[in-house]
Amino acid sequence: MSVRTIALVGVHEHSMVIASDGGGHTSLGGTLQVMESDEQAIDGESLGGDKSGVEEIEPTSEQADETTVSTSATARNCSSRLLESRIILDNYPIDLLQKIVGMVGFDSLSKMLSISFFKSNRNIEEAVNSMISNSIYRFSNSVLKPVWDEFHQCTSDFTTFESFQAFDNYCVKARLETTIRISFTLKHFVDLIQLQKLLYNLKPSNVVKLDLTLDLRPYQSSCIDLTQPLAALDWLRGRLTRFSLTAPDKLKVQGQFKSNQLRELEINGRSLKKLWHKSKGLDLAKLKSLKSLTCDVGSLRNNSVTKLPALEKISLSSRGDLPVFFEKLLCNITSSETTSIEYKAIEGNASDFAECLNEAAKFAQFELKSLSLAGALGELSIYPTELLELRRTDNPELIRWLRLPPTLKSLTLTEQWHVCIGEILTMIPLGVEYLHLSGFDEGICDSGDLTQFSNLKFLKLSRCGVKNFEANMIQFPESLRTLDLSGNHIRSIDGIAFPKQLLSLNVSFNRIRNIQGDRLPSTLKHIIVTPNPIKYIHLLKNEFGEELPIDSLSVNTCKGPLEGSTMAPNAQNLFFKNLVLLNDCSFSDKLVRLRLDDCVFLDDLRFAAFPRLKYLCIKNCHQLGIELPETLEELELSQIYAIPPELALLENLRHLRLSGCIKYPEIEFQSNLESLELTFRGIKRLDLRFPKGVTNLKHIDLSRSRLESISIECIGCRDGSLHKNLVAVGLSKYTCEHGNINRFISQLQKATNAKWTHHSMNISNRGSRGCLIRGINKFTVKHNK
Repeated sequence: MSVRTIALVGVHEHSMVIASDGGGHTSLGGTLQVMESDEQAIDGESLGGDKSGVEEIEPTSEQADETTVSTSATARNCSSRLLESRIILDNYPIDLLQKIVGMVGFDSLSKMLSISFFKSNRNIEEAVNSMISNSIYRFSNSVLKPVWDEFHQCTSDFTTFESFQAFDNYCVKARLETTIRISFTLKHFVDLIQLQKLLYNLKPSNVVKLDLTLDLRPYQSSCIDLTQPLAALDWLRGRLTRFSLTAPDKLKVQGQFKSNQLRELEINGRSLKKLWHKSKGLDLAKLKSLKSLTCDVGSLRNNSVTKLPALEKISLSSRGDLPVFFEKLLCNITSSETTSIEYKAIEGNASDFAECLNEAAKFAQFELKSLSLAGALGELSIYPTELLELRRTDNPELIRWLRLPPTLKSLTLTEQWHVCIGEILTMIPLGVEYLHLSGFDEGICDSGDLTQFSNLKFLKLSRCGVKNFEANMIQFPESLRTLDLSGNHIRSIDGIAFPKQLLSLNVSFNRIRNIQGDRLPSTLKHIIVTPNPIKYIHLLKNEFGEELPIDSLSVNTCKGPLEGSTMAPNAQNLFFKNLVLLNDCSFSDKLVRLRLDDCVFLDDLRFAAFPRLKYLCIKNCHQLGIELPETLEELELSQIYAIPPELALLENLRHLRLSGCIKYPEIEFQSNLESLELTFRGIKRLDLRFPKGVTNLKHIDLSRSRLESISIECIGCRDGSLHKNLVAVGLSKYTCEHGNINRFISQLQKATNAKWTHHSMNISNRGSRGCLIRGINKFTVKHNK
């Protein structure tokens, strides 16, 4: 495999980044096994639809203007209309078509991405191709995971495998120069199956580049076999520019390398551009083409004779004093092309590094664009032109020696407990766009006019001792989009003059009792007020009568009652913790996601009244009654003492997690259920039922159970119900006879016509892990010459 980027890992977590760029070869020592699938690849090309009966109309300029105005309101429904009226849209100007494509997004337009369709719609083709070319698009499998999963937060331009594969296939066929970044988190065995399917369905290309990141840290088994995914990387070698793999120290990774015992790396390549390394004895003299390096200082080798690579980006960390040769080494690996340097003192201070950096700048004559230092710092003599981060500096003399260049765009200063924030604000360049100040002494009132920062878009004043009257005196610039005032002494937001274009507000860890929309801007979409002693919330309209478009609201009230509140009528995402919900609290009927932690309901909650609710999580709540809507796709209920009978009616339910104290659960499901987690402590017997036919169930977790026996019948494979798609059964901390497990494995093999194996391990302080996983027939790939 030809290589461009490579990274190795440390002691407790192992990361590897590998990348290729034509020429050269990489070999990594180790061993690896595989879980494959015999499913066919998805072509991804869709028919454009029948052209018959579609009249070609040349739009007037007035009609084009009308379309521009109405695009934002109809963007999400535009995909099907594009298919039906493609000839009409093809007559519109390119710039207008680009606006439509940009608003709808390629996730919605995946069915339109067809070479045959574009043959008769050249304007639409040009608009689509110009949006794709020279851009970066992201796909993360976390968007498909349950929202209760801590790894759900992600950035993805696509919400399904099908839409992503259709997009990727089109880019390959059209030979568009773009980069696809795939981020894949593997928690269950089913994730490995999905990864292998995805990689083998991708087509080779020398134009469409691919970045692949695998995160194995949450993987719930003792070992993982990556033979087939790595074989797919060879199949995609013309596309691969970056490959990153992160795994926990206890996980045994089988294949061409072992991530938990990686000691030796052999690189035979002339095109290596980026290296992330954390092992000992790294000889940079052998990597003369290297441009970017991330490593621990302790892994660097003293080399004062051979010529070293001239790096553009350097990111270093250290747990102690710098080695005596470090200053000379830094001088030799920097040059006039060095633009970005980062250093993190995990233990000790950053003063010695700052002195070495100053000498290196004199020697190599470089001018930094970005500089980030973490650790106690005595003084700084060199400054970047665009981005500066000084974390944990804690120097009372900071005001005396800090010199901020007028070109600075981003500034982060944290843990400056002996410095007055008001003094810092007077030193900041007026053109700054990103400003993060945390952990300062009090005293902002003397410098409360921030309107002079006319380009500021992000402002964080966290743990700066801002009092209520000071917050009311601050004048924010109208350019501000994100404001974070968390960790201060604010009692009310009523007197704060928020900028008119603000999108996101964080006032968590204050002393706020009431949240009202009177002074909030009509653009605000996200509010976080956790935790605060909230007693009342009213987020319907502001003082000008403008309806608030708040989409996301997070509230933690410290076990207080919430009376007569209106919870943002347009909100799609609500997260409440420690609330006492009274009868007269009203929720938005537009809710899509709702999470309630440690709440008390004084009346039955009628969730069935929410016609759009897809994700519901209720943890440690004292609920008197629950009505579940048919729209639910993901549901988590903890500390329950009875099974909701509505579960048998939820045809859209894909993920279900139940926990509590039920010893003999009897549950009926629909066939669409894909993952089921039943972590009932003390469970003795299990009776699951599904409709006749093949179910979609892929993963079932019976961890912590005390089943007297386990069989294929008790998990619902009986009376005509078949679990042929099942690939993993979780049995962590499951106690039963070894013979019972063997009988269950034998039953699984007959039911799925595949081999099953038992993986288990003991983890200190966390008990044991165990999982039954299924072997899948190998993928077959047609290599087109």
